[in-house]
Amino acid sequence: LLQERVKELEDPNKKSKESTINLKRTDWCANDKNSDQDCHKSLVDVKARVLGNEVLIEMHCEKENGIELKILNLLQNLHLIVTASSVFPFGNSNLGFTIVAQVRTH
Repeated sequence: LLQERVKELEDPNKKSKESTINLKRTDWCANDKNSDQDCHKSLVDVKARVLGNEVLIEMHCEKENGIELKILNLLQNLHLIVTASSVFPFGNSNLGFTIVAQVRTH
């Protein structure tokens, strides 16, 4: 398994692809059934890196009750299986998230 992973990382055709996106909460709410009240705050920053079928997501957003569950549900709806996650305070009114997920293949 380790040798397969090393070969995957050494293969130049399988280098990681990185994309950075900035979203507003209203973009997120357009695809979800959140109330308008939930949609007035903005999602500060989302960055995703992809390697094979794994995704590393880094996110900063305003503190909100239940935001962790909302994010995990959103990822599940995007056919991602969360394998590791951490949440940390970022300033007085923000949260930072780091999430590792795998793309569901079936």
